[in-house]
Amino acid sequence: MKKMLLNTARILLVLSCAFFWASCDNNGEVENSDLVGTWSFVDSEDTETTFILNKNGTFSISTKGGDENFTEKGTWTFNDPALTLRYEDGDVFNLTVVSVSSTKLVISDENEGETYTTTFSKVNSGKPDEEPGNNSDIVGT
Repeated sequence: MKKMLLNTARILLVLSCAFFWASCDNNGEVENSDLVGTWSFVDSEDTETTFILNKNGTFSISTKGGDENFTEKGTWTFNDPALTLRYEDGDVFNLTVVSVSSTKLVISDENEGETYTTTFSKVNSGKPDEEPGNNSDIVGT
């Protein structure tokens, strides 16, 4: 009986280690594919911002609410943790990816000594065969 319990404990230990290693396949590093997709948030004034990061390195940011209705486009690059946005008008913004999961993207931006953090929610899966588009399913902050 004691031998059977010991063997069961060993099997559980091996399975736990295997699960741990499988869940850490990229050593905690964020990859470009983790960022691809449609992300959104709604601020305290009900302004919706949709942030689309495409696999081909292009992006668009759309803001809708009140008097603010606009879309801007450009290209993006990522070198963990730095997310660089190059707008079509030549402006460049450097952001920091604080964390990313299958449902949330947290980025921070420093401006005049102040750090601002924004949490986006995932709107779609961002799979290569799923083209991000205009999504009205805003999940929230």
